[in-house]
Amino acid sequence: MTIQLTDEELDARLRGLLKLHVGKEQAIKRWDLVIAVFGVGSDLPRTDANSYDRQIRDGVERLRNHGVLILNLNDGRGRYVSASEDEYWEWRNIFVKQVRSIAGTIRAMDRFAEHAYPNLLQPALFNLDEVTRVLE
Repeated sequence: MTIQLTDEELDARLRGLLKLHVGKEQAIKRWDLVIAVFGVGSDLPRTDANSYDRQIRDGVERLRNHGVLILNLNDGRGRYVSASEDEYWEWRNIFVKQVRSIAGTIRAMDRFAEHAYPNLLQPALFNLDEVTRVLE
């Protein structure tokens, strides 16, 4: 049986559950976390399109932005709360590499798009400085 939660209820459940998963060795697997929060059956289908999993990812992002040091092992292998500075730096280095890769792809695509669509990146449409800073 699956349940519906507000963002506040979801965040509270995630905080409570993740307190039991401090340190890399205590990571909770992706689908186990979905089931623990939303109930049996909420893990199906086990794809990125699963709405319960999406809600978990959104909740994790909210909690991270409010100071909860939620880390992950990548590829759905588990999430956990940082137990040490070393764990945090290990996660951060992996995360930064992913961001740099995405930013590099966007910069390359922007260059190609400027040639294909000359009016695409008109400064009047939005603040290019702000967008560019994010990609650096």
